Amino acid sequence: MSSAASDQPHGAHAVDRGDSSPASVEWKNIQKNTFCRWANERLRTSGLEIGDLATDLSDGILLIRLAESLSGVKIAQRYNAKPTTRTQKLENVTVCLHFLERQQRVRIVNIGKHCVRLVIGAQLLVVVK
Repeated sequence: MSSAASDQPHGAHAVDRGDSSPASVEWKNIQKNTFCRWANERLRTSGLEIGDLATDLSDGILLIRLAESLSGVKIAQRYNAKPTTRTQKLENVTVCLHFLERQQRVRIVNIGKHCVRLVIGAQLLVVVK
């Protein structure tokens, strides 16, 4: 192992390997909680809130609202406001991805419609722009 790699925090390597060590789990929880607080601050004006990233973002609605909040642009493409099936949920996530790619010019590569964590990362790029 190179000295540069050993200088990095344990959590950074653990997440890349999918490690479930206590330090990795703690680091993931800290990241999850930090993102939730940050996202909820952006969603506050719309009266929406994320409680659990995995479940609350899975239907695409809060992803769409968060993308709109971050960009200041309303998504014009139609989406299902009350998705019940897996297909409807994936279509909503796709709408969000297309908005980020086409309207916000965020380059999204090698991710599937089910990769919510990567979608969140793409949304963070909108903030950085």
